[in-house]
Amino acid sequence: MGNTIFSSQLVSSDGVRYKAELYGEDYVGFPKVAIVGGAGNTYYVSKDWTDFLQVGQVLYLYTGSETLNPVDTFNTYKSRIVADSGVVENDECAIAAIGSLAYTTATITAIFSSGPTTLITLNIAYSGSYTSIGSSLAPSEQYAPTFAPDIMALNTEWGGEGDEILGAIKDSSSTITYANNDVWFDRFFEQYKITQDNKLKFLIYKEVGAAWDLDWAGIIVMDLVEWANDSKPIPYTFKAIDGLAALKFYEYTQETLEQNTAIRNVFDILGLLDLYKFWGATDPYLRESIEYKSRVLSATTTDADSPLDYTYISDNFFIEDANKFPTKWKSYYDVLKGIMDIYSCRIYIANGVYYIQQVRNFKNENITFREYLVDSSNNYTYTEGNYTHQRSVGNTNEDFNILAGGTFGYYAGAYKVKMEQKRHFEGSHINEDVKNVYANDDPASQDSYTFPIGKINGDGLGNIQVAIPVFDSHGRDSVLDGNTLDDVFFNPIKITNYVVKVMVAIYSTTGNRYLRGTTPRNASQYENEWTENLVVPTDERNVVRYVQSGGNNTTLFVNTPVINFDDDFEVSITFEYIGRNAKISLTKDAKVFDVTRVRLLFPLTEVNENYDKYIELDNPTGFFTKEVELDPLLFIDSAADTSTVVKIQINESYNSGGVSLVPTTTFDGGFLQENGDPLYLFLSIMRVYEAMSLQYKPVERMMSTIVGDYYPFYSLAYNDKVYVFSGCTKDYTMDEVQGEWFEVISAMPAASHKIITDYIGTVDDIKPFSGEEKYNTVGAFNSRDAIGFIDNVEAGVHDTLPINPYAGDRLFKGDIISIFDPNNTSEIEYFTLRENVDVGDTEILVQLKTTTFPMREGSIIVYKKGETMESNRVRANIFQMKGNATEPDILLNDYMTDGEFIFIGRYIYWKEAGQYHRVTGTMHG
Repeated sequence: MGNTIFSSQLVSSDGVRYKAELYGEDYVGFPKVAIVGGAGNTYYVSKDWTDFLQVGQVLYLYTGSETLNPVDTFNTYKSRIVADSGVVENDECAIAAIGSLAYTTATITAIFSSGPTTLITLNIAYSGSYTSIGSSLAPSEQYAPTFAPDIMALNTEWGGEGDEILGAIKDSSSTITYANNDVWFDRFFEQYKITQDNKLKFLIYKEVGAAWDLDWAGIIVMDLVEWANDSKPIPYTFKAIDGLAALKFYEYTQETLEQNTAIRNVFDILGLLDLYKFWGATDPYLRESIEYKSRVLSATTTDADSPLDYTYISDNFFIEDANKFPTKWKSYYDVLKGIMDIYSCRIYIANGVYYIQQVRNFKNENITFREYLVDSSNNYTYTEGNYTHQRSVGNTNEDFNILAGGTFGYYAGAYKVKMEQKRHFEGSHINEDVKNVYANDDPASQDSYTFPIGKINGDGLGNIQVAIPVFDSHGRDSVLDGNTLDDVFFNPIKITNYVVKVMVAIYSTTGNRYLRGTTPRNASQYENEWTENLVVPTDERNVVRYVQSGGNNTTLFVNTPVINFDDDFEVSITFEYIGRNAKISLTKDAKVFDVTRVRLLFPLTEVNENYDKYIELDNPTGFFTKEVELDPLLFIDSAADTSTVVKIQINESYNSGGVSLVPTTTFDGGFLQENGDPLYLFLSIMRVYEAMSLQYKPVERMMSTIVGDYYPFYSLAYNDKVYVFSGCTKDYTMDEVQGEWFEVISAMPAASHKIITDYIGTVDDIKPFSGEEKYNTVGAFNSRDAIGFIDNVEAGVHDTLPINPYAGDRLFKGDIISIFDPNNTSEIEYFTLRENVDVGDTEILVQLKTTTFPMREGSIIVYKKGETMESNRVRANIFQMKGNATEPDILLNDYMTDGEFIFIGRYIYWKEAGQYHRVTGTMHG
């Protein structure tokens, strides 16, 4: 239900025709109003309502005792029919039929108004039992007139975010000023001055040829309406928002935790605004222009493929606090911003399309995009397109004229970009599904749970904890209701003594390891152990708990021993009923227990709120004054010891059919190493590079007014520079756009980032259910400089490590290097070099070693702390030898490499051209 209330047109100074429409979700024309009197067949209502009435119109007469809403009743009825695979052929007919049962329907035969009162003559005699009157709730019986108030002003503003070039959500608002010179305007405003913000929608259309194309869509915010205290015509100014900013006030909600594509999450979030119905089936709805390409799919995807369609995000990311009941979720705004941030892009609506763009897009002549239609039932399919974005600005024959005046300035160049990196320590999974245990001794008839936890890197401190709330089942379907039947002769029986056996299995998905449990029926404590022993009773592959009938509402707890190994885990929970079978019908088993809000805790990477961890990138081109600090990312990408339920994943089967999710590795973002070879980075690290590339030198900004049909997806070519919008306001009447634009540079000499972690003190261990905390002490760790990056290396035996082509001169025979995960600064492995690494080498020769963990593409090479140190110049007061070195010998004790020297006693030894040399010191003092 819903109709257009206002539809007004204006023609801009350049002759462009626009149409502004006000749409009411619950607008039915004549509202439900009180009857103040009557005589004969005529009913009296206060005020002049003649503009909302017509002869022949069907109205409802209310007595005040009605409890049935025809629309709500029909929707409930229809949902049941559809759930049973039925079809309702005519919605309106059904609503009208239901309404005729609940209300008295009447038809208008005459209308008259004296101003203060409207007289409505019906085909039903007046009765004092009728208290109010209003439009029929059947749409086909309604008269909902559309009015055309004069437009005095119309503007759309796209908000800027200061000097944050990477601002993710560029929300907009439109302001329209109507001239109220009519009675119907007063009646409209009386209806809606206290309406909910989502009831009124505001739409702007632009005439293109013979068609009206949607230009902007938003939601009227009634508490922002202003009007003059003056005589008619009174200016009324309405403000509508595109809804993106309003998402801050709505928590993400989800009944079950899932993994969905990023594009589906975007569609679901935009769908909350309830604006999609104003797009036609073939109208472009969203255009995405992300230039990053996953290395996982480098062999099977092209620029035509949408990263948002092959990136999967777990709903676990959206939990703000899993310890609250109900679960506290992040806002939809935070979720949408998180998706934009991970790909360093921004979203806004313009010219009737949601644009997801990267600022870097505007450095190219054309922008390539993937276009999605509004109908997501086609599984979010899209098509590729492109457009030329540059528009010339000047005073004669350019695309846009620039008005005199305006100012120029700069965003300061960045000497450093840094971003705090959140570290997840404890994974929390709460399943809201209600599972039932039935009075049926066949285990196949029972519900079950399966939870894929993913990778856990054990440190001998953390463990897995499972909490299973079990409640007696109540209601007409339960055995406690007393209406149960035996399952043989279907005679009434009463079941009072029964037990549910709860079996929890925790096991590896990659090997034979599992949690071995015991099965004592009456024991309150259970001894569990991790084992790979395959010759054990089947029951001992589960940790078993029992719940007895008789009002026992309880929570079962399973705590594993500490995990001092690394593995991928899965948890399953199954149930068996022990007792007499019972049914509530010939085909339906009776319920005995309900299980809900099963909770899992599992160790992830260490975290401590008292330390800061940053990805930092220093400007390699010169000294500037600004430090750019980016917001922390909501999402985590690939890391060797991060659980799979809390990181984004890639569908490695994209374009080949099916879904096969793997952790993200690096992406190609067009960044280069010093030797010109590609530099592949994780998305989290790429965001820091992206920010530096856009602000590696002072960025010119222009504050001015241009004339023409401008939209934010255009760039402005002016003074031999290209500018993209930060924020602007469009005046539809004057064809003027006033705003701020900044220069697009998007280029940067090669640079390398640092992973900086500063903390001294304690790091939390996994928290027990009691809420208490345990601690383990760690030392201080600061400033690891990357030497290079590893290509993908699986666990196994290795004497070579593949690398990106080496461009430095910092790795020599005998150096001891560490390989660190780029996201959490955990050391994966360390190696000793057996040969120098020369410029252009694509592998490092190391001493033979068996590795336990894989080293993913993009893992960082650093000198191992305490083993190798490098500096161009070393200055100190005293150098001290440890005194435990042995005399080198070319045949018997050859442990030095060319260029190294050492002091032993009164001798200095050094190695040159494969030969040792020694000089002897003389006694002094």
